[in-house]
Amino acid sequence: SGYIRQYGDDLIGDPRLLIRNDINLWYRTARTIKRKGAGKMVSALSSAPTLSVVMGNFNHSRYLAEAISFILNQTFRPKEFIIIDDASTDNSVEIIEGFAKKDPIIHFYKNEKNLGAAQTYANGLKKVTGDYIFITAADDLIFPDGLNKSIKMLEKYPRAGFCSAISRVIDEKGNELLTSPEPPYISKVPCYLSPEQILKHSLKDI
Repeated sequence: SGYIRQYGDDLIGDPRLLIRNDINLWYRTARTIKRKGAGKMVSALSSAPTLSVVMGNFNHSRYLAEAISFILNQTFRPKEFIIIDDASTDNSVEIIEGFAKKDPIIHFYKNEKNLGAAQTYANGLKKVTGDYIFITAADDLIFPDGLNKSIKMLEKYPRAGFCSAISRVIDEKGNELLTSPEPPYISKVPCYLSPEQILKHSLKDI
């Protein structure tokens, strides 16, 4: 698989990926079919794609309401929004439960003890059922059409395993600090990058 680099400031916060759910056998769904392409067997979705969003949280109550709202207000509505609280000691649980009562796509889970981010997200990924997975944090914001654009790119290029975007890193007041990754960029427009292109570009920096 290759990946798609998308441009246009679709993300705010840390760089996040929208991943094709059949990239790993551990998370493979039964909704894929096989078709021939470029001499190899590649996966293609058999019907309208579905999206699972996974968010982990630990003591991020000051950011939670905005981060959750940005996901719920996407132009491409997720099939499920899995939120796992990692034994927060602030009022995070109260905030999440408030949203969960109002929107049925939110599936809320609470760790009995603090497990750390890696284990929390690993547990969340085991629960996904969508064709695509978006992994986000409780302090990340994404523009309303960001997920829709990413899924369209992955639908256009079925050989790609995931789609990423240029992010703007901001402080608590919303002031832009930097972009990630920083220029120069491989392309100025959304594009598909094959494994060979990624390797060639990476070797330039060695």
